[in-house]
Amino acid sequence: YLQVAPDGGVWLGSDAYEEPQRRGVYRFDGTTWARFLPDFIATDGAVAPDGSLWFWARPSDEEPGAEDGRAGLYVITPEAVTAAEAATASPDNTAPTTLDLLPGVDLVTEEVEPGVYRVLSDGAGHDLQDGIRAMATVDDSVWVETRRIFELGRPGTYSSTRLGFLLASDDGTLWAATGDGRSLRSYDGEAWTNHDDYSDADGSSSDPWWPPDYIGDFAVHPDGTFWRIAANEGEDARTRLQRLGRDGWTTYRVGEGLPMLGCGSACGEGWSIEITPDGSVWLGFDNGGLLRFDGSDWEIERPLGGDVDHGVISLAANRDGVLWAEIWVGDGPPSPR
Repeated sequence: YLQVAPDGGVWLGSDAYEEPQRRGVYRFDGTTWARFLPDFIATDGAVAPDGSLWFWARPSDEEPGAEDGRAGLYVITPEAVTAAEAATASPDNTAPTTLDLLPGVDLVTEEVEPGVYRVLSDGAGHDLQDGIRAMATVDDSVWVETRRIFELGRPGTYSSTRLGFLLASDDGTLWAATGDGRSLRSYDGEAWTNHDDYSDADGSSSDPWWPPDYIGDFAVHPDGTFWRIAANEGEDARTRLQRLGRDGWTTYRVGEGLPMLGCGSACGEGWSIEITPDGSVWLGFDNGGLLRFDGSDWEIERPLGGDVDHGVISLAANRDGVLWAEIWVGDGPPSPR
């Protein structure tokens, strides 16, 4: 995953299993790198307003579901960044302690590196060792999806369906979706709304590749509309950009508004989407293609020459509109550009 903190720092996490050089969590301040939990495999994370990074991780040598293991929910605080810059040798306290990271929530934690904590309990009885598939921050709250969706430190759950994608929009709406694209919901702080009718805005269902094999990624536009990449696999692979507005769904297909990045296996699968503050929609593809859509016109770019060995894994933008792309460079580790 790729995340941008409020101060502009870039967080990069990796779930690489067989490549030690890619493990851990990295932070780039524009000049230097800091690495945290180098022996861990880190999955989906979310940045809080104070700049803390929340994520699920487990040691690379630990089997999933291991009892009494070190897998679980972790948080890297701004103090950890300061400690890394100062090259602090060891954590100040390894014993479980109550930490006030979230307003009104008493988290029981243990410090594993200076300023880096593993959350042992959120005081609400939620299982934090079960594989966390998605996370999002809404104001001063942290939302987690395991086999259900819940707010950290608050009793009760908000969905019994395992979804897989969580995203918070600027207006505080929480969006949740399944990876197969068959379920999409939004939560405004009081009630959930289902958006499971995927017909086009005119009520038709002309897409012959629906339902998709998977959803690559999704994002929310500053105007409140929801955007996502839907794709199919195989020889007839098709990537579509879909927009959900008040008038329903609008689909952009290859040949019908969405430019081709070659054809056949070179057409590319859409892996990532990001929307910059100016409203531009950016799409990253596994063949290195990068598209920009301003609402009417498309611009095609090819990072690193558009080579198939330089796929765009994820995209993230800062508040100033600077777009970061995590690029897969051949057999090497991903790197932000």
